Amino acid sequence: MIGQSLNIIDSYSKYFPVSGTNENPNVNAIFILCCIPILIGKIKDSNRAWAYKVLLGCILLFLFILQCRTAYIGGIVILSVYFLSSKYIHRFRRKNNYIKKGLSLLLLCMVILFAGIYLYQIKKDSADGRLFIWKLSAEMIKENPLRGYGYGLFERNYNLKQADYFSNQTSTTAEHRNASFVSMAYNDYLEEAIEGGIIGFLCYLGFFIVLGRLAIKQKDIEALSIVSAVAVMALFNFIYAAITTWFLLLSYGGILLAASNNRFSLPITLKKVSAFTFCCIAILLLYHQCRVINAQIGLQKSISLIKKDQLEEAGSLLAQLLEQASTSEAFLTQYANSLARQKQYQEAIVVYQKATLYTSNPSLYYRMANCYTHLSQYDDALRTLNTIAAIIPTNLRSRYQRMCLQRHIHDMEGAWQTAWEIINISPKVSNKKAEQYKEQAQKLLEYYNK
Repeated sequence: MIGQSLNIIDSYSKYFPVSGTNENPNVNAIFILCCIPILIGKIKDSNRAWAYKVLLGCILLFLFILQCRTAYIGGIVILSVYFLSSKYIHRFRRKNNYIKKGLSLLLLCMVILFAGIYLYQIKKDSADGRLFIWKLSAEMIKENPLRGYGYGLFERNYNLKQADYFSNQTSTTAEHRNASFVSMAYNDYLEEAIEGGIIGFLCYLGFFIVLGRLAIKQKDIEALSIVSAVAVMALFNFIYAAITTWFLLLSYGGILLAASNNRFSLPITLKKVSAFTFCCIAILLLYHQCRVINAQIGLQKSISLIKKDQLEEAGSLLAQLLEQASTSEAFLTQYANSLARQKQYQEAIVVYQKATLYTSNPSLYYRMANCYTHLSQYDDALRTLNTIAAIIPTNLRSRYQRMCLQRHIHDMEGAWQTAWEIINISPKVSNKKAEQYKEQAQKLLEYYNK
């Protein structure tokens, strides 16, 4: 990270100049933050306290470099756990009256409030974008609270919900400006409720409650601070996807369970039946996973064949593995791409439509619109491009393609309206492509205003 900040080492991400060992700096920041309680314990108990102090200093430096607001919130939680469990607080609670306790609590709340406002102001547009995501996520939960939408389907359903919101409901300029294609809810609890319904949400929340209770009963401040920090950070980011953090959390969960005094015994027959059932489930899952892995290996081979222009061989290979690919949108998209490159547009559309059951990625909709255009199914092509434009209100490419298609089918009024949209949209990222789209739109408006 120091090397990346000094431009000695390239970042693993094209979006962040400093990312650590991962493409997303948040993942690294959250993990190294959770290592702080471990280092504090080592500093107290180890003979080599100086070495752990150096490591702690490095972690604090890295957290400053990565500038992850979620990690800063987690740091406040860790400090709060250690502070509230200190001897000073216990003496304060015993010796002071309710007025002093109330004033102290009020002061703490004010500090938290001002810290929250400061963190919000650091990246205001980003924070507003997340608030908008949470707003629509809450609406999704309200619409389907019990069953949810299915695990792995947040991205697909959320973006279609966002498209529907911008198409049919009143929205603000700030919401238009901050909206983009969304892959996660930036709140694990909301995402669990959306995908798994109320039961999924309660299971996820219960996991943290159980570990927290075990840590409190065992007076394990180190474990309690880590569990509390992760539980709070899950309110603001995608902790479930941070594998290193989950490995650390599950390790502490195992330690807490092993140290627990709760013991229960099952009858031998029930133990055998349970073991046999779990083994059968594990074998079935392993078989399914092996089929998916085999399909992914075939996918990589097909990519190599396509690069060599061996399109028929690639298409044949993907067709053979289609059943094994299960619900892999990447596999389905690649298969549809190979069919489209062979000019089998109708067959490609069928596969693209199947892929849209699992993803709402704009790149898929662009390819599907291209297939519709080749088949002269212009209404379907325009509808598909409109979906992209609704998902991302500041997207210029979808509107530019729509304008060109409208000119092609001699829908001059529609082309004029789309050109006016392009001129009035401020893209999130200004680049040469965006400037070209605006120039072409301006030329069309000038032509029709003559």
